[in-house]
Amino acid sequence: MALTIVAGWLVASAGQAEANHPVLVEGNCLNPPTGNPGPVTPGTCGDYDGDGNIGTAEDNDGDRVFGTINAALNDATTGANQNGSVMIVSTGTFAEQVTITAANGNVTLEAAPGVEANVDAVLQGDPGTTDRQNQPGIVVDAPFDRYVSIRNIMSR
Repeated sequence: MALTIVAGWLVASAGQAEANHPVLVEGNCLNPPTGNPGPVTPGTCGDYDGDGNIGTAEDNDGDRVFGTINAALNDATTGANQNGSVMIVSTGTFAEQVTITAANGNVTLEAAPGVEANVDAVLQGDPGTTDRQNQPGIVVDAPFDRYVSIRNIMSR
């Protein structure tokens, strides 16, 4: 009987499960349009993993390094799936509205020490600039029982 009580207590007191590894996001060159997938010289223009991909091309190459914050937060296969930690690992400005729902667990969005990460509405020459200027840069719409942490990120 004691074993049953202890097992029941352990199950009842178990916390939210979270991803135990950060999902990485690399910077970019600020070339319009937003998420520009244009190839770059490997290792330049914020290309953290040295594969020559940035922006949406980095989102879609399947290597667990992303080029946009939303893709890193939402991808259910190689991303955080709105659960766990997303870390920006190279300096960049991200012209996107970031939405955090924490639908599947607690979420942390942060830039690594020494990295400057800006969520910015304005990207010169990008057709989405006007729309982004009329909305918040980071939207948090999480259930009451979830934690969302945002560290070392500028939103303007």
